[in-house]
Amino acid sequence: VACAIRQTRPSERCSKLQEWHLLSVVDCVDVQQRAESVVFPGRLLCVVAALRQHLRDDIEPPVEISDRRLVRAVLLLRVAACAVNAAEVAEVDLLLLQHIFWHRDPSHAEVIRNFLIDHEPRVDGGDIGDIQVVG
Repeated sequence: VACAIRQTRPSERCSKLQEWHLLSVVDCVDVQQRAESVVFPGRLLCVVAALRQHLRDDIEPPVEISDRRLVRAVLLLRVAACAVNAAEVAEVDLLLLQHIFWHRDPSHAEVIRNFLIDHEPRVDGGDIGDIQVVG
């Protein structure tokens, strides 16, 4: 089977992109409203708080996560859960933080990922949560 790649001029690509409306303003508002009802379990908030402290105290150079940035990250995790019709944020959703919290040094993303995997929340006296991520 032969496959041909058609070269397009930039103006053609832009006009085609303008035809694709992935989300309308109404869609965005709807998702934001639905995301407000997504539960963020306390055990996961503890992991996020511990990650924030780890980034501030244990790595060089330190990464400060402002309260505002933290609130936006929590909202993004709720939107991500909402996008897959979940009623609550899950452990695997926290892995998005590796793309949100690093600052100036992309290698911090790996530090964040490793921290999240190593600090997988335990539920009900030590049972492992629904999702187990193996590095």
